Amino acid sequence: MSAAQVKIREVHDDDLSGLYELLNDLQNQKLVGGSLNGMKQSQVLDWLNNKRADDKTFIFSIISQGEFVGYFLITSIDKVNRHGIVGINILRSYQGKGIGPIAMTLAHEFSKETLLLKKLILHVGADNHFAISLYNKMGYKKVGKLTDHVKDGDANVDNNIMEVLL
Repeated sequence: MSAAQVKIREVHDDDLSGLYELLNDLQNQKLVGGSLNGMKQSQVLDWLNNKRADDKTFIFSIISQGEFVGYFLITSIDKVNRHGIVGINILRSYQGKGIGPIAMTLAHEFSKETLLLKKLILHVGADNHFAISLYNKMGYKKVGKLTDHVKDGDANVDNNIMEVLL
């Protein structure tokens, strides 16, 4: 996948079906540390509107060859200390195609150039080795761990805290 084939833009209401699919894919939600409770379409719209209304959050659709393939968000933006928390979620059918690194690069550029942030932080399941490998390649370093942080069936799994200086 080339960088020219991946774009980001504000989330449109016609992206709701893709968001619905992502937020109800429980296997994918587990990997990104999201909610493991399914959502109705009205709940997805409420979720999106809450993100849009939060002045410390930016959410973008990831578009590849004209199709919605996922989203990323930057949240908990602290303009004084110049950092925020980044998250990315890509439809499973588009994972492993090189979209994630391009979208993360675009998120980094937006964070640095538009939001004037100097650092991004993310949380990732300690067992999500594919994502951790990607984040390491993108310059993220592990700076901590949240022990037994996310429920996984009858057990809990750790979340790694990673950061990158922009």
